[in-house]
Amino acid sequence: MGRAGGRCEGSLVLLWGRCSRPAEEADHVYPWSRGGATVSSNGQALCHRCNRSKANTRPAWWYIVGLERRRRTYFPPGCDVRVSAAMSAADRRLRSSVPRRRPARNH
Repeated sequence: MGRAGGRCEGSLVLLWGRCSRPAEEADHVYPWSRGGATVSSNGQALCHRCNRSKANTRPAWWYIVGLERRRRTYFPPGCDVRVSAAMSAADRRLRSSVPRRRPARNH
């Protein structure tokens, strides 16, 4: 949300512009339900309307190109604008270091 400046990162398809509404929800660019990793490079800040219209669809190539292009104009200097649903080696190490919760057992 911070990298997006609190504004929705959804696109205005005809103009390749950016949605003007406030960002209300964090979303996976490549949906989690379709195998997208929960990593910052696969995240985007969306308003409620853009998130509901996207649902769990896989993004088209032009959406990714447009999102990366838009991000160059508002991400803080030095932030990586690339979208990737792959986990880096550092992401895998971090995930493996977090203890997993066990479900409660009914007796």
